[in-house]
Amino acid sequence: MRSPVFWRRSSTAAGVYLSAVLGFLGSVVAVRELGIYDFGLLSLVLAASGFFQIVADVTVEEAVVKYGFRYAAREDWGRFRRLFRAGLELKLAGAVLGAAAIALLAPFAHAIWGRGLALPLLISALIPLAQAPEGIASAALIVHGRYDVRAAFLVLTMALRLGAIAIGATFGVTGTVIALVVARIVATAAIGGVGIVALGRFPRGRSAPLGDDRAGFRRFVVHSSLGSVLSPMRGLLGTLVVGAVTDPQQVAYFRVAQAPEAASASLTAPARLILFAETLRGSSCSSRRFRSSGDGRSRSPSRSAGPSCACSRRAPRSSSSRPPSSSSPPPTGQPAPPRRLRSQPPPSRRCGPCSRYA
Repeated sequence: MRSPVFWRRSSTAAGVYLSAVLGFLGSVVAVRELGIYDFGLLSLVLAASGFFQIVADVTVEEAVVKYGFRYAAREDWGRFRRLFRAGLELKLAGAVLGAAAIALLAPFAHAIWGRGLALPLLISALIPLAQAPEGIASAALIVHGRYDVRAAFLVLTMALRLGAIAIGATFGVTGTVIALVVARIVATAAIGGVGIVALGRFPRGRSAPLGDDRAGFRRFVVHSSLGSVLSPMRGLLGTLVVGAVTDPQQVAYFRVAQAPEAASASLTAPARLILFAETLRGSSCSSRRFRSSGDGRSRSPSRSAGPSCACSRRAPRSSSSRPPSSSSPPPTGQPAPPRRLRSQPPPSRRCGPCSRYA
């Protein structure tokens, strides 16, 4: 019988691959329903909104997952709550900046691309605002040990996107953008509700400042943001440049030609998600054991400052495995000497992240 971890990893891979297939079908439906010209216009609108969303976005999800595992292993629930609140505030601030940049660009869309894209581009400014809480909800699911649920919501998001394109394409580019905004709001509300439930299953604690971890958290967020901007920007910026120098038909062909690259990138997505979650979980448990051993000094489990994680602690030897005593038994009629009580190690238990990944 397969372990739960095997099924969790398998369902994660299946969900990520299925979401990629639904995304490809969405592009096919858009081309067939809108036509090449209107599909090029839609590609320009989505590329412009996506470009400014990525530039203004703060990639805080990875930092929230990393420090979320750490605080869960330490059972520092005050900082744990403060971490997710700070992450949501940063995501909302980035979404507001991205939406403002898109709204400011909309009046100049005709001068840049020579087509009437002001209204659909202005409507697409709502996409960053609707998508902002999704990253923090996903981080809550990963810290809770349910990256398979995260993959399931990827499928739901792409299915809603496919339905929005199929319905909105009958009303043109503007109708498609409106349908995509509605689909994004529904998807974010769904995963946001599940993320709130996942956070509610952690013990409650009074919010506390991050303290010494504040500088490391900021540094991690900056590095993640810079790393996540460069790769997606190439395709989006290329689409905008092609639209500025050619007609929408060439933009449509350019986007279709990028489909194999997007498909190949999705092949390694399940491995990246699983390794990201389990590697951070393992490092958090190791850090907890290091701290519980007295700041790295070698100490026995019975003298440690606190109970360490049971995922790597050795079980104490049983009394049957101890060597027999060389002393002779007491003479008959005399009371037995008092036995020395040996200090027992603390009861074995798993830390929060390990118990959820078991």
